[in-house]
Amino acid sequence: MSDQIFVPGPAGQLEAQINESPEAKFVAVLCHPHSQYGGSMHDGVLDIMVDALSGLGVSSVRFNFRSVGQSDGEFDQGEGEIQDVLAMAAWAENRWPGVPLILGGYSFGAAMSLIAASRIEDKVSKLILVAPPIQMMESDAASAIDSCVVVGGRDTIVSASAAAQYFKPDQLKLLPQADHFFIDARAELTEIIQGFLNGH
Repeated sequence: MSDQIFVPGPAGQLEAQINESPEAKFVAVLCHPHSQYGGSMHDGVLDIMVDALSGLGVSSVRFNFRSVGQSDGEFDQGEGEIQDVLAMAAWAENRWPGVPLILGGYSFGAAMSLIAASRIEDKVSKLILVAPPIQMMESDAASAIDSCVVVGGRDTIVSASAAAQYFKPDQLKLLPQADHFFIDARAELTEIIQGFLNGH
């Protein structure tokens, strides 16, 4: 069951969608791909992430970055978008007090959630990063947070070898046959996310 909501953000309202699970063990804030290339919270990879989390009783909220859909503001080269993530994380903390927070995202959204997490490290329980663009990262942002990073072996946008140099071996999961869009890897991506949250 999902509900559309609007959350006050740094540049005006942020359009968001809640998928709520009763007795949630975690709440996840999920971030979409690059706004300038058609990314929005209705992305198919985010659908997979929401379904995988819902299957484990995890509540989630995905949102449109500034300038996307019904979210206010203009694209801000990443810095404003990081502030959007921080605003959504603060909102989730108030909405689900005491529930451990997961930040996650796909592509550009994975980079934004990772950098945001590095700024509120003590408040983030886990990170789920799907195809994070390594060139956008700040150094060591994920090193202190329990993280699951998924990269496709056939991804032409995110280099698997660069990801292997950036992330710890126990953080990185490689799907050899997947490209950047994970079109034929839905089941495998679901399995990795659920396995991570189940501790194996």
